[in-house]
Amino acid sequence: MGTYHFSCFAEVELLRRFHFPLFYQFLSPYRDYLCGKHNIRWTDNPDTFPYRQLAGILASPDTAMPDMLRSGLFFIDALSTPEGAGKLAEALHQNGQLPAFPLNYHNYALYAWQVDPGLLQWVHTHLITTKNKVAEQAFSERSCYPDDSKERLTAWEDDVNAWMGWPDKRYGIQIVVYRRKQAVEFHLRYGELEYLRNKSTTRRIVHRPERIDVLCCSPQERQVEIRSETAADNRLHCFLFGKHCCNDPSYFKLGNTKEHYTLEPLRERGQNALLCRDITGLNRVCLHELQVEQKNVKQRSQVFKAEECLFEEYGTLDRFIGPRLNLIRATFLVYVSSLDTPQTLKIYAPGLFHFPRGMGFDEQIILWAKKRTFVQFL
Repeated sequence: MGTYHFSCFAEVELLRRFHFPLFYQFLSPYRDYLCGKHNIRWTDNPDTFPYRQLAGILASPDTAMPDMLRSGLFFIDALSTPEGAGKLAEALHQNGQLPAFPLNYHNYALYAWQVDPGLLQWVHTHLITTKNKVAEQAFSERSCYPDDSKERLTAWEDDVNAWMGWPDKRYGIQIVVYRRKQAVEFHLRYGELEYLRNKSTTRRIVHRPERIDVLCCSPQERQVEIRSETAADNRLHCFLFGKHCCNDPSYFKLGNTKEHYTLEPLRERGQNALLCRDITGLNRVCLHELQVEQKNVKQRSQVFKAEECLFEEYGTLDRFIGPRLNLIRATFLVYVSSLDTPQTLKIYAPGLFHFPRGMGFDEQIILWAKKRTFVQFL
C-alpha cells in the first residue's frame, strides 16, 4: 500500500479547527483501535481531548488502521478546501442534506463523510481525479436503462483486468455505481488491491485509487459520456459497457459520424441564442468562453474569454465568428435558480455536450439547448 500524509490532520491547531461534535463522532467508531494500539486516553471533553497524540496517528496512517478510517482521512483531507466545500455544499443542497448549523469550509468534508460517504467520493472524483481527462460521447439509436447488477459489474471488472494484463492480483479495478437524478454514473477505480481474510470470508478492498475513469449514462438522451486517460480507453469502456450492461457490445457508438451538437446559433442569432426566460428554473445563461478555428487551416485556433459574458464585454461577436471561422468549442455559465453559483456547460461541436449531470437540473439545461437549437438530435 502507498504511503500517505494527510496534511489537514498533521497539527494540533488544524485538528482544533474541526467542529468538535463532528470530529468526535467521526473517530468514535475507531475508539478501540486508537486506545488499544496507540494507548490514547479517550475523553469527550474538547479541552482534554488528545489532539496531540491524534495528530501523529491520523496524518500518517499505518497498515493496521481500519480501512474506513483511512478512507475517510483520505477524502476529507482532499476536500477540506474552499473549492471542495463549495462543491460539497451544492451536492448536499441538491440532496436535501445541508447541515442545520453553520459550518466553515474546513468542516464540510467531515460532515459529508458522516452523512453520505458516497457523495463525498463522487464530488472528489469530479473535482480532482477527472481533470484533463479525454472526454467523448457515444450515442445509441435505442433507449436502454443499464443493468448494473453485481454479476454484470464483476464480469466487466474481470474483462478490464484481463485487458490490462496485470501480472498479479495486487492491482485491479473496482466499478462503483452512483445513481443520480436522470443519470447513472459508473466510476472505474484503478488501484492497489488488498485482500482481507477473516475466518470464513475473503473480502477485497480497493485502497486509494491511483486513477478513476467515469462513464455517465443518460438513458433518456440515449447517450453515454466517457472520461478516461486515452481515446483507446474510451473505446474499451464503451465496448464493455454495452456488452455487460446493455447486452450488446455495439449498443453505443463512439465517433462524430453525425453532427449532434452545433454552435451555429451563436453566429445566426448572437446574444438571443442565450435567452432562457421560457425555461423554468433557469435564470440566466452567459457565453463565458469561445474557441474558433480558421477553415481549412488546422492547429490554428483562438480562444476568447470573458470574466462572465462575452456579449456583455464586446457587445457583438461578429469579428470573432465570421464566415471564415469554424466554431469548435463554447463554455456557458448557466445560472440555476436553486443554486448560488453558476454551472458550467461545455459544447464541443459536433460531438460533446458536458455539464455536471445528476444534480437535478439536467432537464432544464437539455431543454434550453434543444430550444435554442444547439442540440440537433433527440
